[in-house]
Amino acid sequence: MQTPLINNFYKYSLIFFYFIILEGVLRKWLIPEYNIQIVVIRDLFVIYLIYLGLRYNLYKSNSIIEKSLLLWSIVVLIWSLIQLLIFDFQYLILLNSLRNFILYFWLAIFIFRSYETSNKIERHINAIVMSIIPMAILVIIQYNSNIDSFINKQIGESYVFRIGDGIPRATGTFTFTSGFGDYISFISPLVLYKLTNSSYKLLLKILLSISLFICVTLSGSRGVILQFLYILIIFIIFIPNIKNKVTTSLLSILIFYLLINTFSNMFGAIEDRFYEENFHNYLDRIKDIFFGSYEAWINFTLIGKGLGIMSNYSNQLIETNCIFGENETDKLVIGGGILGIFFIFCKFLLSLKIFFQITFRRNNNKILLILFGHYFVLKILTAPLISQITTQAFIFLSFGIMLKLMYENNHNW
Repeated sequence: MQTPLINNFYKYSLIFFYFIILEGVLRKWLIPEYNIQIVVIRDLFVIYLIYLGLRYNLYKSNSIIEKSLLLWSIVVLIWSLIQLLIFDFQYLILLNSLRNFILYFWLAIFIFRSYETSNKIERHINAIVMSIIPMAILVIIQYNSNIDSFINKQIGESYVFRIGDGIPRATGTFTFTSGFGDYISFISPLVLYKLTNSSYKLLLKILLSISLFICVTLSGSRGVILQFLYILIIFIIFIPNIKNKVTTSLLSILIFYLLINTFSNMFGAIEDRFYEENFHNYLDRIKDIFFGSYEAWINFTLIGKGLGIMSNYSNQLIETNCIFGENETDKLVIGGGILGIFFIFCKFLLSLKIFFQITFRRNNNKILLILFGHYFVLKILTAPLISQITTQAFIFLSFGIMLKLMYENNHNW
């Protein structure tokens, strides 16, 4: 019989989400000099959650998922120790290997196991999507502020992310544009899903929709915009009846038209960015993201240069002499060697499994599963889930939720 404490474990997922938001505020405006320490506090929180899961038998020792993850953890530990002996780098790099390739995977399983029913996920989605409203207000203030204003940059830093002359790229509460992009990517399918909720009043749905479109637009990111349009198209395809499809399409066009007129400078700069890069460059970038660059493969070794040395976090811990790949595949090829290639292969397998599952399997929350599933497949194939600190947090939070949506009624998992 479960104790009241175990029944409330699912609440930690929401705490973790808002921890990511708060972490960005602290690192950007309040105590940026304690950047690493703040991330360490988050990691200690993750360790605490895993400890709770082990202590109260939340994890299932006879499950395929836990058995596979235990085997993976052992392999990563042995591989990291071998790399440590060969390259004699600092023990902090070893810990970073375990953090990136073990710790957050166990967090995802904790989140998965903590949700007893999808109803508890629904409660959290309600609390998560509301964050888009104050975030939209913040990015509007950032867009309309002087480009050198403190609200547009990290305290102590002079650099400001911009999309054109005098036009700042909104980063919300995050220190980098990638963190804000990860937030938008994570919340977009949830907001769109909640637009189908009959309990939400029309005014709230309109406010959520406009807030989401504003955040996407002011991010200034081509990747975020393209991903959002993809998820929006999926949403329109799968929402029931023709009337809803037409209404959603027309409202989307109307909102975009209003935003184009309101933020004309931003749209002009975004259009220029799309024209700056020709079609062949896009194809080359996509190829490198999926299969790695030529530079990465000529630096490939069987054992790799260090699992923990190829992340941005490790670069803040020590000065490294490794060649850093521009994308996740490069970093896995260079840092992990054969194990890195195996990890890439597993990402492809997982994405295929999720894609077929969300396409052909019946589920109580079909729209949510489809939207969130397509978002998750895009992220695990293209995003730096190991090497970027904020991206990692959002993806593994998503992973736990995704597992629950997929295996809600399958107790064998």
